[in-house]
Amino acid sequence: GTGNIDFDANVGNTNALGLVTIASGGTVDTDGVFKSAGLDWTATTEIQLDGLVTSTASVDLTAALIDVNAGITAAGQLVDLNAGATGLTVDGGAITTTGGAAAVGGAIDIDSDGTVAINSNLVTTGGAHGGGVGRAGGAVTITTTGAGDTVSIGTGADITTTGTAAAAGVGGAGGLVTIDTGDALITLNDTAIDTSGGAGAGGGAAGAGGAVTFSDEVELATGTVTITTGATAGVITFSDVLDSATNQALTLTAGTGNIDFDANVGNTNALGLVTIASGGTVDTDGVFKSAGLDWTATTE
Repeated sequence: GTGNIDFDANVGNTNALGLVTIASGGTVDTDGVFKSAGLDWTATTEIQLDGLVTSTASVDLTAALIDVNAGITAAGQLVDLNAGATGLTVDGGAITTTGGAAAVGGAIDIDSDGTVAINSNLVTTGGAHGGGVGRAGGAVTITTTGAGDTVSIGTGADITTTGTAAAAGVGGAGGLVTIDTGDALITLNDTAIDTSGGAGAGGGAAGAGGAVTFSDEVELATGTVTITTGATAGVITFSDVLDSATNQALTLTAGTGNIDFDANVGNTNALGLVTIASGGTVDTDGVFKSAGLDWTATTE
C-alpha cells in the first residue's frame, strides 16, 4: 500500500535471499548491504538504497524518486530503473553489470519522468572469454520523458560498455550508449565514454564498437570529454546542438565508424580543441566553432 518499508540493517549479507518482491510501498529504504537473487520493487514515493545492492538476477525498481547511494552490482543481469516525476540520482557507488565468466554484460536501462543525475560510473563490460570468443558489453540507455527533464553526468562519472578480448575467434562487441531527453539538455562533466570492442584472436576479428548517440542538446561543462568506440566500427552521433559555455575540449575516436554533427556546434559558446583521432566519415551539418580542429578520417 502506501506504508513505508525499512531495512535498517544488512540483508542477506551472510546468506543471500532469493527474489525479493515489493508489490507496493510508500518509501522503501535500505540502510545496509542487500544481497538477493533479484529485486522487483514498486513504491509510490521513493526507493532509497543506502547500502550496496548485490543481485544474481535482474533488478527492476519503480518509484517517483529513485536514489542509488552505494551502488548496484548485478553480474550479467539487467538493471532497469523507472523513476517518476521526482527523478533519479546515482551517487556514492557504481552500477555494475559486468558479465561473469564467458557471459555478456547486462544492460542498464534508466527511464525517468524527472531529471536524471549520474554521479557514479555505469559499467556493463562483457565477461572474460572463458577460453573462446570475447563477450559483448551491455547497452546503457538513459531516457527522460518529462518536459525540460535534463540528464547530467557528473565529474568522475564515466560510462564503460566495452567488449572483452577473445582467446580464440572474434572479440566481444561493445554495448550501445544512448541518451535521449526529448529536447532537454544533456550535460557532460569530464565524461569518458568507452564502447570499444574486444580484440580478436587466432585470426578472429575485433568486436565492433557500440554506437554512441546523443539525441538532444549537449553541453560540455567541465574538463575534456572523451568518447571512444574503439578501432572498429562504432558511430558517434550528436543529433542536436553541441555547446560549451566554458570552452571545454572534446576528443573522439570512432575507428572506422562515422562521426555525425547534425546541428550547430559551438555557435553560442565555442568549444575548446576538438580532436578526432579516427573516424570513417566525419560530417558537420551546421556552424562549427572551436579553439582548433585536429581531425583524422579514413574516408571523408
